[in-house]
Amino acid sequence: MSKSKDDGKVTPRITIALPKGYIEKLQRYTEHVAKDEKQAPNASYLLQTKLDELESAGKIPPPDTVVLNRDDFEEIKKFIKLLTGKSDRNGISFAVLGELLDIDASELNNLYKLVNHCRNLENAQ
Repeated sequence: MSKSKDDGKVTPRITIALPKGYIEKLQRYTEHVAKDEKQAPNASYLLQTKLDELESAGKIPPPDTVVLNRDDFEEIKKFIKLLTGKSDRNGISFAVLGELLDIDASELNNLYKLVNHCRNLENAQ
């Protein structure tokens, strides 16, 4: 991504390719709607407008949203089932979970032991 000066601020730039016919549409928009001679600022405006619309509609997650792939999500579900007693430890890696959750694997192991200990105390009563 290259950068250019825009009103004294450094603005990231991208280069895009449009399918056939869209350059002409942009040109018509630029000439007849925006009444401007430059396509790039109008293309930028249209892209920003569409991105804002998608974000408002919830189709673009907010900043700092963590998105998990299906396998990572399944690993976390296995751990929750383990903690709730609906599954045994078979095949669950605290190291993998630790990386996914940004938690030390030994802390996850300690949590598992604590929950297991509490469950055993509860069952003994």
